[in-house]
Amino acid sequence: MDSYWIYSDIDLVRQFVEQIGDTKAWMADQGSIFDWGTTCNTLIGCMWQRINTFVGGTVDGVEDDSKYGCYFAVPINTVLKANEANEVMYRTTAKSLITDDTGRVTGVTCEMYDGTPVTLHANKAVILATGGYGANIDMVLETNEYWNKDELSANILTTNRSLAQGEGITMAQEVGAAVTGMGFTQLMPLGWADDGKLAGGKVEDVIFVSPAGTENEGKRFVDESAERDVLSQGQLTYGGENGLTIQLQNGGEHTSADNREGKEYFCTLAEAAELTGISADTLRETIMEYDTAYFNGDLASLDVPKSAASAPISNYNEDGSFNDEGILSVRYLAPSTHHTMGGLVVDEQRHVLTEDGSVIPGLYAAGEATGGFFAGNRLGGNAISEILVSGRIAGQAAAAE
Repeated sequence: MDSYWIYSDIDLVRQFVEQIGDTKAWMADQGSIFDWGTTCNTLIGCMWQRINTFVGGTVDGVEDDSKYGCYFAVPINTVLKANEANEVMYRTTAKSLITDDTGRVTGVTCEMYDGTPVTLHANKAVILATGGYGANIDMVLETNEYWNKDELSANILTTNRSLAQGEGITMAQEVGAAVTGMGFTQLMPLGWADDGKLAGGKVEDVIFVSPAGTENEGKRFVDESAERDVLSQGQLTYGGENGLTIQLQNGGEHTSADNREGKEYFCTLAEAAELTGISADTLRETIMEYDTAYFNGDLASLDVPKSAASAPISNYNEDGSFNDEGILSVRYLAPSTHHTMGGLVVDEQRHVLTEDGSVIPGLYAAGEATGGFFAGNRLGGNAISEILVSGRIAGQAAAAE
């Protein structure tokens, strides 16, 4: 296929950057708790340290120290208490948008888990916040314009929950909505190879090596601190079936009691060699080459340079020799679908637009259901911030309509 550029909508990006600070304070007023600047972290796909850590959230005097407590439990509580008639309808699937004879969106038809039909009428507007389509592998494959079609197969797994099917996008298209960027799906290189779920972790303190049976067996193949698409493409090119990758990391104080079958194992070098089918000599050579460059502060000298590193992979004796009995973490990873960049075309008020740029009256969209914001590859750490900013904008605009 021909190559072409895809760009972020600069107005949407500027709006996000300018409003995220105020949105964070707005969340804190509701009960979200953040580390306000004593730490600044990174995660896979971030090019530098730029993330303020969440602490948790307080709902009705009860503190939840999880990400869910900070970003989701708090605003849900705010919505439910804003009006006693407000309700979150769980296990209910939206099916189609209702329009009047002028084309205005006036409601939604739904179906509960037991087949009970539900019709919701909107006093002002409908806001689609239905997420992307990362769990709809057929839709990912049908729209794909970015990944090699021979490498992105129907066997790929997803980090998403099964609900990420893209129905909100489809429903809006049925009433005339335009879409953009649908060919770009982000793959997450830290997917567990056995089920696709998000393995988590940072990549500054790990190395990726090709599995046994590949031409690059036991060797590094990518800058592990690079962008997510670079890592995932490296896995597809140099990994095993479906991008199977071996991740090595210092195992610290863990023991085999902490093993997770099919996912992560804590073991010595000899045990890692037996587990992976890669010779101990090859693993030792790869690890020592990397660690030596790390200790010398010369990661650029590696055959596969690395842009950022925070720890060695193995343990060493007092005389500096390699400690074969040191504990390694061995993880089995593969790229999984993670975030879909494509979605509905919206303006700065989050009105959903038609192909000719006209507003569809009564219809707004926010978050991953929309396109145009992340171009072809979302930067790690921006998704939750974007859904909060865009969701707040859509809600304010709909309320003012």
